[in-house]
Amino acid sequence: MDIMKGSETVSVNMMGLSDVCVLFQESPIYVDPYGDLDIAISRNEKLRNFRVSSAMMRRASPVWRAMLTNGFKQLLPGADPITFPEDDVLTFFIVLLAVHLRFSEIPYQLDSDLFGSVCTLCVKYDCLVVMQPFFDRWKYGLSFSTTWGYNPQEWVSWAWIGWSTGDARIIRRVKEYYILRCRTNTANELMDTENGIVEEELPPGLVRIIHESRRRILTGFVTKCHNMVEQWGETAYNGSPQCGSRIRRSSPCPIDEEQCDTLYFGHLVRSLRVWKLWPGQIDKLVSNLEARTISRLSPRLKKIVAPRYHEHDSNHAKGKHIGCGWTAQLHRAVEDELEEGARKEIDAHVPELDAQQLKFYPKEISVSKFQKAEDFKGIQVFGR
Repeated sequence: MDIMKGSETVSVNMMGLSDVCVLFQESPIYVDPYGDLDIAISRNEKLRNFRVSSAMMRRASPVWRAMLTNGFKQLLPGADPITFPEDDVLTFFIVLLAVHLRFSEIPYQLDSDLFGSVCTLCVKYDCLVVMQPFFDRWKYGLSFSTTWGYNPQEWVSWAWIGWSTGDARIIRRVKEYYILRCRTNTANELMDTENGIVEEELPPGLVRIIHESRRRILTGFVTKCHNMVEQWGETAYNGSPQCGSRIRRSSPCPIDEEQCDTLYFGHLVRSLRVWKLWPGQIDKLVSNLEARTISRLSPRLKKIVAPRYHEHDSNHAKGKHIGCGWTAQLHRAVEDELEEGARKEIDAHVPELDAQQLKFYPKEISVSKFQKAEDFKGIQVFGR
């Protein structure tokens, strides 16, 4: 790749792009040798200057168009560069290459971190369509060159990739990760147990979906627990005891059957109290429960069991008492509302994803795949 440095043309290997900004510390990088605008980019590093075309910038982004119209003073001769202090230099440079139609110099493949960073920048400046021709190629290559581990930052990158491209397959996996493994803090901010607060790192639309999905799952579970208390409370006090010995019509219960049922009803209530699932208003209980991750909450709730009578008590043999009934019902509620509910939310149709997808692929257009997996073998992944 050739880049203008003053009046000289310098060849720079694409795999060394991370060093480009260091190479040109004193002179602007001439993305457009005939450009009329200097911009300076920096995030946690020294400002790096680029010479660009204001006309190309305006065409690429409505955000940049608003910045560069109506007598913008940076377009005057000798004006200071316009600064972008919060943006990554390398990411911005890749987008600038596309904006200035230097397509052949854009990396053939990116790692997930840099790909996600490009998506974030494009969403910020509303210029996703500029990078659209490269997204499928980058995604397709990564699906064969990278395994999805549990690196928290990698999940953030994939969240931006999936959301920016409207890829339902990627979004499903990202939703699964955050719905099951995230919780909220006292400020109702989404937190990854491995990475702290991720509320501001993820696409806002996706954050809202994750919040709503988790709340629906937990609301369904708490509601089922309250219904269970009502059901077993009725059983304990309506004169129709459910003592195991009575059900089997075997020898009589060594204690009063109604007292026996009441005892186990008390254990149910106590267990739900310990986990703050009862009593109280469902909305308030759900808010408290959101501070727990579903992936950890589910197995712990399954450990709740009713206490057993002594084994020598033949009338209440192990596994035969009413207590096993509400234990099994509670465990089913965990499976149905927490685990199955999470699966339904993960697979749920999200209208926002369709809207994102239509930005790139109108329904009347058929999107063909690029190369086969074999074509990506041996390709070096470009990253930081």
